[in-house]
Amino acid sequence: MPDEYENKKNIFLCQKETLNIKCPNNSVIVFDDANFGRGQSDSERCSEWFGIETSQCDNHKQTLKVLNDKCHEQQQCILLVDKVIFGNPCVTITKYLRVIYHCKRKDNYEKWQSKISHIVVDEAHCVVQWGHGFREKFTELVKLRPVFPNASILALTATATTEMQNEIRKQLGMKSALTVQSSMDRPNIKLTLVKRPAGFDELRAYKSSFERTKVYSKLNWCGYGYEEVVRPLTNGDKEDNIEKCVAQFHSPCTSEMKSKVLSDMVSPGSDLKLLFATEAFSMGTDLPNVRRVIHAGVPKTLEIYIQEIGRGGRHGKSSTAILYYNKSNISQAVPGMTDGMRDYCNSKTCRAYLCEHFGCEFSEMNLKHECCDLCEMECTCNQCSETKNEIPSEMEQTHNIIDVSLSAAEIGLKSSILATVIDYFESENECLNMPNAAIYTGLTKELANLISENYQAYLSGTLILEQYRKICPEIAENISIIVQIYCANHFKLIKSELIIIIYNYFFGGPQAVVHVA
Repeated sequence: MPDEYENKKNIFLCQKETLNIKCPNNSVIVFDDANFGRGQSDSERCSEWFGIETSQCDNHKQTLKVLNDKCHEQQQCILLVDKVIFGNPCVTITKYLRVIYHCKRKDNYEKWQSKISHIVVDEAHCVVQWGHGFREKFTELVKLRPVFPNASILALTATATTEMQNEIRKQLGMKSALTVQSSMDRPNIKLTLVKRPAGFDELRAYKSSFERTKVYSKLNWCGYGYEEVVRPLTNGDKEDNIEKCVAQFHSPCTSEMKSKVLSDMVSPGSDLKLLFATEAFSMGTDLPNVRRVIHAGVPKTLEIYIQEIGRGGRHGKSSTAILYYNKSNISQAVPGMTDGMRDYCNSKTCRAYLCEHFGCEFSEMNLKHECCDLCEMECTCNQCSETKNEIPSEMEQTHNIIDVSLSAAEIGLKSSILATVIDYFESENECLNMPNAAIYTGLTKELANLISENYQAYLSGTLILEQYRKICPEIAENISIIVQIYCANHFKLIKSELIIIIYNYFFGGPQAVVHVA
C-alpha cells in the first residue's frame, strides 16, 4: 500500500487507477462508489454522521435521487455519468458509472445508532388498525428494532383494549414493556344514543341549546352535508355569511384549508359553528372549546368512537356526545362493523360497557343525568324529579317521534322493494310463455316477500344464488341491483333530511362540530 494511503479510512480512485491492499485476518473490506450510496428515494439526508460537508449537501441529495430512480430494486446497474449531477472528479474521463449496492460501514451505523435513544410511536393503535391493507408502512415500524437495538420504544394511545395492547407490543417488538394506563372514561362527557331521525321535524323537536359541535361522517357525505347546509333552505335565498359558519375537514382538503379550519376552531371569536369531518380530524387535534360531538351514523369500532368523542370536553366543562343510528347501521351485513360497537348501541349501560370493554374501572356519578341518557331516566335528583313531574322531556318526545317515523320509513322501503321485485318476477316469468312459469323459474311472490323483508342481506346476488340454485346469476344480480337502488335512495333521503335538520338544530346556538358515519 502506498504511504499516502497508510492509516486512511477512505480512499478515492479514478478510472484505471490501481491499488494493492493488504489487510490482517478477520478484516472487513468495503468497496463503495464515491459519494454514492443506497437509500430511500424520499428520505435522502445530508449529515455529519456520514462525513458529508454542508457545501456538498444539495449535490449529494440529487445524486442519491438519481441512483434510486435508475437503480431501484437492482443489485447493480450502469449509469451514464452526468457532469452536472454526479460531478466530474476525474476531469479527463467521461464514461459510465457502475453501481453495486452493499451494506454501509459498521462505524457509520454505530455513530447513527448512538444518536437515537428513544423511538416514540404516537397513536399506536393505528399500527394494528391501519397496518393491514390501509397504511401498510405501519407494520414495518418493527424493523426499527434491529436498526436501533439500544433504543427504548414508547407507544402512546388513548384507545386500546387489553387485547390491542398485546397486539401493539407484538407489532412493535416490545418484549418486556411497562404499561402505564389511566381510565379512558371522560366523566364530563354525557353519552347519548338516539335512533336516527327519518325526517326534518324529528330532530327539530329537540331544541336544546349547544356549544360548538362536530359532526363525523364518511368522506362521501362530508361534502354533501356541507352543500346541504350552505344551500338555500327557504325561498331560494342564501343567508348572509352562511359559509363562514360551516366547514369540512377530510383528507382531500388542502393543507391551507385544514390550517384555516383548525385556526377557526381554536379561535373563541370565530364564526365557525358546524364542522363536518371524517376520522382525519380525530387524532392529533386539541381544541379546547368543542362541547358537542355528533355522529350521524356508527363508527366501525369503539376505538374509533372514543377517539372521536374525545375531541369534545377537553376544557373539562360539561359536554355531550350524541350517536344517531338505525338498525341498518349495526346490521351483521355492514362490512367491518365490530361486535363491540354493535353491542354498545344495544347496551343498556353505555358508559359502564365502555369501561368494561377497555378494561378500566367504572365509577358511578353522583348526578346520574350527567352520565348518559340511560342513567338520566333513573336519576332522582331534585332537578330531574321536577322535570319528570311536568311534561315529557324534549329528548323523550324525540325518542317517541323517531321510533314511529323510522318504523314508517322502514315499511315504506320494504313496500317499494316488494312491488318492484314482483313486477320484475312477472316480466321474467312471462318470457317463458307457459302457465305457472314461477314453478320453473322460482320467481314467486313468496321469494319477493322474503327479499323485501330481509333486503339488507340481498344487497349482493351471492346469497340469492346460494339459497336458490334454480335462479340464474343474471337474475340474481338484477334483484340485488333493485335492492341497492331503493336502499341508496332511501338512505340518501334520510341523510339529506338529517343534514337540513342538523343545520336548524345547530344554528339556534353557539358553535359546533359533527361526525357523520
